[in-house]
Amino acid sequence: LLIALAVLLGPLLSVASGAVVALVALRHGPWEGLYVVGAGLLAAGVLGGLLLNLGFGLGMVLALGLLWVPPWFLGLTLRSTRRLSLAVEAALLSGVLIVLGQYLLLDNPAAFWTALVKEILSDALLQAGVSEAEGERTIAMIGAALIGELGRAWFLQMTLALLLARYWQAMLYNPGGFRAEFHGLQLDRWVLLVAPVLLLGGSIGGVPMLSHLSLVFMSALFLQGVAVVHVLVASRGGGRGWLIGFYSLLFIGMQPVFTAVSAMGFADGWLGIRNKTANGPDKGADE
Repeated sequence: LLIALAVLLGPLLSVASGAVVALVALRHGPWEGLYVVGAGLLAAGVLGGLLLNLGFGLGMVLALGLLWVPPWFLGLTLRSTRRLSLAVEAALLSGVLIVLGQYLLLDNPAAFWTALVKEILSDALLQAGVSEAEGERTIAMIGAALIGELGRAWFLQMTLALLLARYWQAMLYNPGGFRAEFHGLQLDRWVLLVAPVLLLGGSIGGVPMLSHLSLVFMSALFLQGVAVVHVLVASRGGGRGWLIGFYSLLFIGMQPVFTAVSAMGFADGWLGIRNKTANGPDKGADE
């Protein structure tokens, strides 16, 4: 039960704490944001050192620094450029760095993650009645997928922290502003050009690194696709129930819906799906 709670609450708390840092950077600038990050890291390091040992405290500082410094930078990017798309693209590049970093720092990233997954899951798979051969295939598949999934998870977590911070800022100082800004999220053409190249290079060319990088780019297109869905619902006078249904469908059929929404975001980038619906009545979906 404790492990399950940690798995569920860990990412949520990381996003919320990152959003706090991004909000301070958005509203008050770089130095106030660094003050919040520094104070939080100092408190975490001291608490971790007192509860366990100095090594644990330093580990907490490093882990939280990795979670808080990127949202601080993204908040400053949005503050200085006033372009949500540019801040999202900065988060996209950070996800790309996560993937490339694994290839630079590890001799064989797939083998590294496979060995780690095997250590964690092998006994559980055997107890579940999975044959040894099938278990090995499953573990190898998970280990290889983790390279790209880490990049995707990093991008989504950093972006969600930024969006939550922007939402809070709008609630406090510009009610309704976040809705209009998110509806207008439009990634630059370079993302639309690079994404299919990586996808084709990974699937047809058989280059694993390109496949893993394409997953990060598909996540950015997915975010744009979500913005398209919100615009379509609003332009047709749909209420909050339509959006709840959409996110429920996303949760139930994660991968197929993710692919479809990413394709919608890609098509919108070239065809301007939102622009074609903008002339219709926007009846203000409750978002």
